[in-house]
Amino acid sequence: MADNNKNKDKDYISYGISFGLLGGTIVASILTALTNSPLVWGLGPGIGMLVGVIVAIVIKNIN
Repeated sequence: MADNNKNKDKDYISYGISFGLLGGTIVASILTALTNSPLVWGLGPGIGMLVGVIVAIVIKNIN
């Protein structure tokens, strides 16, 4: 039998990616203003996206 609950499951990965990129960009802009280093722009959004995906996976597994 098909799983009828499958369509009701929420997927938080897209929220994790989008808010992680947004948060990483905000943190990167603040750190760039303080340190004046362009390397932060490469690392900030990437690390933010990674953290967002991990948080989304944890939230999905809890629910």
